[in-house]
Amino acid sequence: MRHRVKKTGLRKTKSHLKSLYRNQLTSLFKHEKMQTTKKKAKIVSSLAEKLITNIKGKEDREAIRHLSKYIVEEAVSKKVLEMVKTRYAEKQSGFTSIYNLGIRLGDGASKAIIQLN
Repeated sequence: MRHRVKKTGLRKTKSHLKSLYRNQLTSLFKHEKMQTTKKKAKIVSSLAEKLITNIKGKEDREAIRHLSKYIVEEAVSKKVLEMVKTRYAEKQSGFTSIYNLGIRLGDGASKAIIQLN
C-alpha cells in the first residue's frame, strides 16, 4: 500500500533530483528570476522559502554551512546572506512568486517564471 507517500511528479532518481534542485536554487538566487516548468517552479519555490526562513534565524557562520548544502557557488551564497539581511529582514513569508507563461511548443509542458520578491 502506498498511503501517505508523497511524490514530486518528476519521476527522477533521488541523486538526479538533488542535483536538479541544487542547480535550480543556485540559478534562482544568482539571477533572481528563472524560467522553468510549473511543477519544478512549485518545488523550487517551497525549497527557497524554507531555505530563507532557516537562514534568517542563524548567525553568518552557521548560515554559510547551511547554504553549502543547497547552493553550488560560493559567491551566490554570499549574495543570499546579504539579501536575507537587507531585503527579507522584516518579512515572514512570501519570498518567491510564480507566474504562468503558457505551454511549451515542443512537448506541451506548462511553463512558469519564478522570481524573488
